Amino acid sequence: MSHSTMTDRTVVRRAQASGSLVQEADLPPGQHFIDGVFRPGLSGRLMDVIDPSSERTITQVAEGTVEDTDTAVAAAVAAAPRWGRLTPKERSELLHRAADRLAEHADLLARLESVNTGKPSAVAQDDIAQTVDTFRFMAGALRATTSAAAGRYAEDHLSVILREPLGVVGVVTPWNYPLLMAAWKMAPILAAGNTLVIKPSEQTPLTTLKFGELVADILPAGVVNVVTGYGPVVGARLAEHPDVAMIALTGSVRSGQAGGPRRGRVAQARPPGAGRQGPGGHLPGRRPGGRRVRGAHRRLLELGPGVRCRVPRAGPRVGGRPVRRAPRRRGRHDGRRRACCR
Repeated sequence: MSHSTMTDRTVVRRAQASGSLVQEADLPPGQHFIDGVFRPGLSGRLMDVIDPSSERTITQVAEGTVEDTDTAVAAAVAAAPRWGRLTPKERSELLHRAADRLAEHADLLARLESVNTGKPSAVAQDDIAQTVDTFRFMAGALRATTSAAAGRYAEDHLSVILREPLGVVGVVTPWNYPLLMAAWKMAPILAAGNTLVIKPSEQTPLTTLKFGELVADILPAGVVNVVTGYGPVVGARLAEHPDVAMIALTGSVRSGQAGGPRRGRVAQARPPGAGRQGPGGHLPGRRPGGRRVRGAHRRLLELGPGVRCRVPRAGPRVGGRPVRRAPRRRGRHDGRRRACCR
């Protein structure tokens, strides 16, 4: 009869897989994807990409610099006019082709996502399926955009709303949904005729780099650029670059503080997490700015970055149970931040 002895030390037992989910040939190049090709970082420094389930190093990727970011932005600027001039039909067809390519490699992308994030395979597969659907949704949505009807609302005047691309959009994504969160941003950005430079999380960059590799022969060079690196370097440079018209960011409060108030161009800027996120989100196109836009942006800077939620105030207790007051309207919690707002 066997006995187990209780000790003060907790032992974590991990399942031993018969083999890795990915092989070396499955990995994307560990370089920046700029202007349609992979190129090494100018500094030569590398970052380890870790499998969180085993704490083993999966691979290494380039540690981006300000100069790498500038090169990527320059490529996006050069590609913007031609991409923006394509008709909705042409851009839609290219996005559908990109979605088809992702679907063809869904199993590989799911395995990469699982290894890099530590997610169960079933969860990673669902993320990839939603990624494909996001690109297909936006490929259709861009052919069905609506606007107020043109008309003569004043004598001798014709009123027309013309939607134009912003230009270059900087994208910063978090570690927990690497490719899906990137798709939520990239698909509408591309659908609206913009080009982009994306900085994935330094912890989980593999599927974003693989995306660049898979669509390199579909999307024109310079339309999508991927620069790996750290937020205080690559992310901050995107936020302050004069040729970047907008920042699309999901991340921590610190990331928002770095990317929000430093924008400086109020008519084009948007706050972290603004608008709906997902396939039903807004197509980032520019409309003429004015006092309303500038005033809204000033208010956003006053509130600061991050997510605001509605929670009840702390109130009296009756019979040992708290009495919930009416939810507060927008604003800070006067120092009593709830867990969801940290």
